[in-house]
Formats: sequence, C-alpha cells, structure tokens
Amino acid sequence: MPQHVVQQIIASLEECGKSYIRLRNRSPTTSLSLYIDLENSFQENPELYLNLHISKVNRTVNTYFNNLISSTAPNYISPQEVISLIKKINPRKTTDHDGVPNKALRILTLNAVTQFTKIFNRCLLLHHFPDSLKLAHMLMFSKTKQNRKFPGSYRPINLLTNIGKIY
Repeated sequence: MPQHVVQQIIASLEECGKSYIRLRNRSPTTSLSLYIDLENSFQENPELYLNLHISKVNRTVNTYFNNLISSTAPNYISPQEVISLIKKINPRKTTDHDGVPNKALRILTLNAVTQFTKIFNRCLLLHHFPDSLKLAHMLMFSKTKQNRKFPGSYRPINLLTNIGKIY
C-alpha cells in the first residue's frame, strides 16, 4: 500500500478515533492495525466457484421467484401504525446521519405521516427497501478489561436511521 494512502487512512482513523473509539495516546500503527483487522473481516472468498454450482444456484433462485404467487397483496400499514411507532422514538436521542432530528419526527403533521405511509406501502408492494435506509453509522467501543492495542478488543455498534426503523 502506498505511503500516502496509509497516511490518509491513519489521519481518517485518528479523526474518527477521537470521537468514537477513543484511541487516546495511541500510535498511528494502532489505528492502522484496527483498520486492517476490519478490512480483513470483509474479504471476498478466495475459493473459486464451479460454474456448475453457480448455474444450479441461479436455476434454484429463478424457479423460486417464478413460482411466487404475485397476486397476493402485502399487508399494508396504516397512518395510525406509523404514528404509534413514531411515538416510541426517544426525542432526546441524537440526530441520525440522515439529519432528521427525532423531535421533528415526533411533530409530523397527519398529512406528512400519510405521505410516509404511502411511501412505506409502495416499498412493501415492490418488495424494496431503499438504499438510503440501509446506511448505518458504525461506532467502535472498547471491550471492558481488554487490551486496547488489539483490534479484536473493540466491538462495533451500528446506528440505523429512525425512518428505516419505522419502516
């Protein structure tokens, strides 16, 4: 890996580390080792797949989707259900990465809730979960009584958007 890329990664990790994983007084190599450990956790499978296996999986998936009964409508949700879920949101919690404060969700008008309900029902009908609601903000917390020098000593927590939780 080129040195300038390593420096960018270290700078980025240290910036995040101050806010989330608190790698205080740690060397840049600790940040880099944390990054490398996380990167290695999400590597592609190095084994080659046989074309026969891939075609069998594709046939099975296509058969499943072709045999689905598409005439059944999904269970639609009502604005009252959306309102009851919104009421469960804690207004004091921090704003999500989508920038919508919890207090703003709690004071939505009935017309706005109805529009959200229409969007949710359309997504249910299309069997679609919007990509923007799939985004999560990952925080790293150190495990108690663990050596903070090792990347395995941290546990990730993903924060999802409240709109995605309502959906």
